[in-house]
Amino acid sequence: MEFIEVAKIINVHGIKGTVKIYSLTSNTDRFNAGCIFYIDKKIPVTIKSVRELSSDLALLAFNEYDNINQVLEFKNKGLFVEESDFTGDKVALKNVVNKPNEKISISVLIRTSWRWILYI
Repeated sequence: MEFIEVAKIINVHGIKGTVKIYSLTSNTDRFNAGCIFYIDKKIPVTIKSVRELSSDLALLAFNEYDNINQVLEFKNKGLFVEESDFTGDKVALKNVVNKPNEKISISVLIRTSWRWILYI
């Protein structure tokens, strides 16, 4: 299975197992209740609830975890989707650079203050 990182868990929030994420993709609609993600490409989690804080920050609660002690280990870990679930987003360039043998078609390449974003 191939994975693409779509967010980074940057912190925990509260005592009920909620995590704060930084989105690495332009499609914030992917963070909805019932969506399945993988923490560090290993641990499958299903979103229970989402609270958007800004265009790239959100609070997520997972069905599988309901306590801060259960999610503390996820701090600074990546949140991934299967490549087959990933469609036409702007994504951090580092996710594509790791595939040197694949040809990609770039529609738009944008440089933000700290990263390159491309639209495929």
